[in-house]
Amino acid sequence: MTTQVLLKKSENYVFNHYKTHFSILIFQKQDDENQTKMMIEKYKIQPGTNAPLPLKRFIQLISLVSFNQIIINGLAQYAFFKLHVFLHDLRPQDIEKMPSFLRIGGELLVFTLIEEIFFFYSHWALHSKYLYARFHKIHHEWTATVGLAASYMHPLEYFISDSIPNRVAPLLLASHPVTIWIWHFLANLYTINSHSGYHLPFLPSNENHDFHHKRFNVNYGSLGFLDAWHGTDASFKNSREFLRHVTLKSWKSARELFPDD
Repeated sequence: MTTQVLLKKSENYVFNHYKTHFSILIFQKQDDENQTKMMIEKYKIQPGTNAPLPLKRFIQLISLVSFNQIIINGLAQYAFFKLHVFLHDLRPQDIEKMPSFLRIGGELLVFTLIEEIFFFYSHWALHSKYLYARFHKIHHEWTATVGLAASYMHPLEYFISDSIPNRVAPLLLASHPVTIWIWHFLANLYTINSHSGYHLPFLPSNENHDFHHKRFNVNYGSLGFLDAWHGTDASFKNSREFLRHVTLKSWKSARELFPDD
């Protein structure tokens, strides 16, 4: 057997060996990705929706959300900062003194209450025939939501029912910028979770707001106590989703805990 033949056989052996090895790795990677996807998908509130999200729809979503976040939110932030400085005579030395943890916690509770009141009644009003057709209908194009859809709405609605309610309480209480930053961080996390479309373990349940997008005329608030008071959560309380409206304390999904009939 010549040297060339031996070299050729060696090359074929090495090639086939690594080809087999890499094929196994690729199939294993695909299998791992499928398992991960299945693990995540079991937490989806409305299975099979937005999977995947069409590119045209994604571009439309990004365009409006970017405009609201950069332009409308930027203008609101600037206007309320100027109001804050003007009304409370805010000076650099006032910012240097940090508020206590007790004050921060107390103000966050007040912010939550005031924001919920503003949001509930403005949101309920947006579901009137006139305002819904002209403004709020855009937000409800998403009957099954995704996280970014939290800011997908008419710019005027975004300013009135989102930007203002989040900023009124800090303005009234002359809050420290650090408290305001913490508040906006938590509020954004909460609203993204509410629109994520996934009921994930150890996070606040978002079944109530997902149900609102599915049925439109129910669950106008975030926390639920004003809906309970006004009776705007009646159909939700009679649904399977209401049973699932709990914080998951294990890796079992809400659908596994409370299966469909």
